[in-house]
Amino acid sequence: MKPVRLILVLITFLFFSVIVESVLANETYGYVTQWGSIGTGNGQFFMPYGIAVDASGNVFVADSGNNRIQEFDSDGNYQSQFGGR
Repeated sequence: MKPVRLILVLITFLFFSVIVESVLANETYGYVTQWGSIGTGNGQFFMPYGIAVDASGNVFVADSGNNRIQEFDSDGNYQSQFGGR
């Protein structure tokens, strides 16, 4: 086998072995806490889509079914909302 071809085969092998290893090393995650319920009221969700946390620990939840973003403190207490119907 030519040296260039051998190098390409080795690079391909290493590339795929890293991908396979990362796929096989799946991690499982659990949640620490949860709050809210299904609905349209404050602290309720209908099709939550995304979540973000700011530097102060406030949690923002994109509530796509209610067209709003809700803000909670780090303990899960409702603070405010943006948007809505």
